[in-house]
Amino acid sequence: MAALGFKAKQVRGKRKLWNIMFQRALLLGLSTIAVSSLVPVAMAFKEKPFIKPVQEEPPAGTPANFVAAKVTFDPATKLAVATGHVVLKYGPYTLIATRVTFNQATNVFTANGSVELREPNGNVMQAASLELKNKFREGFARHLKALLTNDVTITSTYARRYENGITVFETVGEIEPEVAESEL
Repeated sequence: MAALGFKAKQVRGKRKLWNIMFQRALLLGLSTIAVSSLVPVAMAFKEKPFIKPVQEEPPAGTPANFVAAKVTFDPATKLAVATGHVVLKYGPYTLIATRVTFNQATNVFTANGSVELREPNGNVMQAASLELKNKFREGFARHLKALLTNDVTITSTYARRYENGITVFETVGEIEPEVAESEL
């Protein structure tokens, strides 16, 4: 009878060992599935390459081509005003706004109303108002949202771009729509 009790303990021990081995194999299999299913998720967060800003200006004599609903030019003040849905292409840049003013005496573009500046490197700047000078290399924007090519979005109340390509954003963060609209 004692041998029979020993045999029962052996069988229970083997079952317990098999249960432990089965649980470990199951855990290993599930963890392999879990890790392999995370690979596509990790690939989705792959860092995009940095795209350098374009610093070159359009060549001398490059025309600013545009489409607008209405254009007026005052020869006395050398001021051109385009209104409506204005789309202006200047070299590799595209400027879209409801009103664009060009001062021929100072070579300064001013844009107001749903302003969007598309840069040659793929960055898109959206603003309430924008002033561009020095062949689009320098500028000032109010209530700016910069959509950068590396999936970064910067919002700021004011931004200034200097000739050396450095852009300084002030009061960075979320812009309240009521504030942006009331200051236009």
